[in-house]
Order: sequence, then structure tokens, then C-alpha cells
Amino acid sequence: SEVRETILAARASGLYSLIRINEPGHHESLVLDMGADGIVIPLVETREQAEELVKYGRYPPEGRRGISSINGHNDFKGAADLAEFIAQRNRDVLLFVMIETQIGMDNREAILSTPGIDGCIIGTGDLSMNLGYPGQSGHPAVIEASKKVIETSRANDLIVSLPIRSPEDVAMWVGEGLNMLTFGSDGSLLGAGTALFQTALQRVVGRE
Repeated sequence: SEVRETILAARASGLYSLIRINEPGHHESLVLDMGADGIVIPLVETREQAEELVKYGRYPPEGRRGISSINGHNDFKGAADLAEFIAQRNRDVLLFVMIETQIGMDNREAILSTPGIDGCIIGTGDLSMNLGYPGQSGHPAVIEASKKVIETSRANDLIVSLPIRSPEDVAMWVGEGLNMLTFGSDGSLLGAGTALFQTALQRVVGRE
């Protein structure tokens, strides 16, 4: 119910919503029926997982998602032309995989060439841990692995993103081919903003 309310609030505000769920399946279709604009699946390591994402995320003939013609995804107004509604939703819905393990890295070409996949988010936090460098998302090995995923994503004409942890990182990653920016979690952003405010206050009172 909280997910549904958040999606409806986003739609009312003119914002898009990408919902991360644990794995592909019927729950994916349910969230899309609520009005989500896209689905993000973490820890994708095989092409089969990507195919399952498409199966439940798109209507036939691209997938096998069941039809719900009066729901949050059309603001409960119904669909005057059901065939056009289905075609439009198949065009509009975004399906993202997350690559964040060595196995996912090794299988990136098979995963990212799956028909119906729109994008990839590189989970550099989990990837750094999986590669043996926990908490070191800026480690050269993690950066090099991320570049390989970006290259494969762009070769397959996909959207590709990873968490931006500081403003200074933006230029580097955009230069590497990133075409969507993801700015960490709400907690990290609030913490960073609070730290900046505190630094400014300390400067004013001379306590740097």
C-alpha cells in the first residue's frame, strides 16, 4: 500500500518512478499496474533472469504480462483503445537490470543483449564487496569493471547508470559513457547536505 501511494504521489507531481523489487515475477506486474514507470532488478547474473524481467514486465508479444485495463497505470480511467494502450505501455515501461557481482560481470554480454531490456545500473557498492574491496567503490578494480559494463551497455544501446557519491565524480563517469545519473540514497544525500551546512556554519563562527 505504501508503494502504491508513493507511485500515485509521483504521478500527480509529474515524476517518474522506478521501483526496485527483489526478483522478476508476478509482483513485478502488480507494481507496474499500480503505475510504476519501470522496474529495477538487483543482482542479475544470468540472461534467464533478464528474460524473466521482460516476461513479466511487457505485454504480448514481447512478454507475458497480464492485462489490467483500469488501474493506477492509466489513472483509473480505463482504456478506450486497448490495443493502443498495450502498445504504448510496452514502449513506455523501462526495465533495468543491476550488475553487481563478478558473475554478472562475466555474463554481461548475454544479460545486456537480452531483447526488451532498457538499461543497466551498476551496483558499485555490492560490486566492490564481491570483488574483494568492500567499501571501496572507487578502487581501480571496481572502476575498471564498471567501465566494462558501461561499454557493453552502450554497445547494446542501453541506458546505463551507477551511484554518484560526490559531485566530482559526475564529469568522469559521463565522460566514460554514463547517460543516466543516480545520486545514492536519500540518507546519504541528507547526510551530505547536513555536512555542507555545518561546514558553512563553522566557517561563519570561525571554528573550522
